[in-house]
Amino acid sequence: MARKPTAGSVASANSEQAALDWGYFQPLYPWQLMEWQQVTRRFPAIPHALLLTGIQGIGKRRFAHKLAAFVLCQQPVRSATSAQDSHGSALPTEVTLPCGRCDDCQWLAAGSHPSLMRIGLEVDAKGKPS
Repeated sequence: MARKPTAGSVASANSEQAALDWGYFQPLYPWQLMEWQQVTRRFPAIPHALLLTGIQGIGKRRFAHKLAAFVLCQQPVRSATSAQDSHGSALPTEVTLPCGRCDDCQWLAAGSHPSLMRIGLEVDAKGKPS
């Protein structure tokens, strides 16, 4: 059974770096703001599955990790943003984000949240996905 992390353990440089590496608390990219609002506005009635598609390197994994943090967060907060799309049009100025301070966010930052299971491709002995 997972133990609840202490404030000292979560504040360590390793767990903070791990949380940033996974993208749970990194800022959204400007081009993700519209989609973020569409998904989070529907909470808690979001679909049981979402398919994130797009070219490599646009932030799909970061978006997915941030969404997991949002869904698990006990006290989401509203945050002001200022961004423009590629045409210079203003993007949403306020988004709801995970707080980063509640127990669930602390578990995510420590890499030990009991309700989060990450799955991925299995890799064989030759390094190829199977």
